[in-house]
Amino acid sequence: MKARTLGLLAASLIGIQANNSHADSLSYEGNLTLASRYMFRGFDLSDSDPVVQGDFTISHASGFSIGAWASQYDVVTDDGIETDLVVSYETEISDSVSVNIGLTEYTYSGDTDSTTEYYAGLSVENFGVTYYRDTDLKNDYYSLDAEFDLMTALSLAFHIGHNSPDNGVSHEDYNIGLGYAVNRHLSLSANYSLLELDGADDDNNFAVSVNYLF
Repeated sequence: MKARTLGLLAASLIGIQANNSHADSLSYEGNLTLASRYMFRGFDLSDSDPVVQGDFTISHASGFSIGAWASQYDVVTDDGIETDLVVSYETEISDSVSVNIGLTEYTYSGDTDSTTEYYAGLSVENFGVTYYRDTDLKNDYYSLDAEFDLMTALSLAFHIGHNSPDNGVSHEDYNIGLGYAVNRHLSLSANYSLLELDGADDDNNFAVSVNYLF
């Protein structure tokens, strides 16, 4: 269940994206990741097993983009390949302020039903806030993110999220991550996450990843 958001890829991984211009209006970006586990909004969706993840996005100079993201998943009731299709639009209001809207279609090769999630976000310099609404799960999610450059090639990212279903148990998740760009194509990341689920013990996880950019 991964959505394309500011700075963090929710899960949640820090990386750099390749960008090749075409016809002065289209650009392409791709990313291949080997992660120690699949983390999404505080939940471990790979049963603590390593996963291979990848995405490819085509963007237009107008701000519209379309992309796909895929990962292995393994939860209590199902396992297989998740494929997310994303359509989004982003525009700058000023040099430091931008807004984005979009939708993500989450699909699964196993028995899990597909769902559709809409989102709208506002970014101001290093900070971003995003609202998500899953119309199939009847669920709201609020995300606050920040990312800072510590030094050359090293970045620090923070995330706070609140999940609020129409019917069910709400939760909060927190994430702090470090990203290091080895070179133009290779980057490393490490993330610590904490999940606070109402009526249950807190759950914390640590994940590392290697990202290859093409």
